[in-house]
Amino acid sequence: MHKRTIGRFALATALFMVLLTSAVPTRAAGIATGVLAAAATVNLACSVSNSKNVSFGRIQTPIGSKIGSDPPSTGNVSVTCNGGPYSIGLSVGNGAGASFATRKMTSGSNTLNYSLYSTADHSSVWGDGTPGSVTVSSPVDAAGTHDFPVYGLIFAPQSPEAGAYTDTITVTVTFTP
Repeated sequence: MHKRTIGRFALATALFMVLLTSAVPTRAAGIATGVLAAAATVNLACSVSNSKNVSFGRIQTPIGSKIGSDPPSTGNVSVTCNGGPYSIGLSVGNGAGASFATRKMTSGSNTLNYSLYSTADHSSVWGDGTPGSVTVSSPVDAAGTHDFPVYGLIFAPQSPEAGAYTDTITVTVTFTP
């Protein structure tokens, strides 16, 4: 009878252990996944810097009898962009009554007529793209720094008074992202 009690006890203990371990939640190893998004917006940015002014230097008066008889001048507009495309326009300047075709440098109340061109042959007046003027477009690969020549020409005949003549041209770079 002792053997039966031990056997029943062993059986009861085993059964109790099975019930006890099945009632305890078990943890299984596993992997959970999700999604993390990364996003950025890079805006197209441009700047105008290191441009070379158009300087005609010292000129003699009266200025010759035909347009361009005195030395023309060349400057440049330097544009740095992180992409493109873009276009570059030039204002008429600050001289009273100026137009793209006839800009006006001033010295006090005196004026000296000139113009700015996008081509060396002075065939394209550089302005804002309105009738009678053109803008200059960027190259296809517009990222980086690009220099665009500006060709200046003083009109003749003129007899300006002696003085230091200046004008300020605003450069506008138009770009779309």
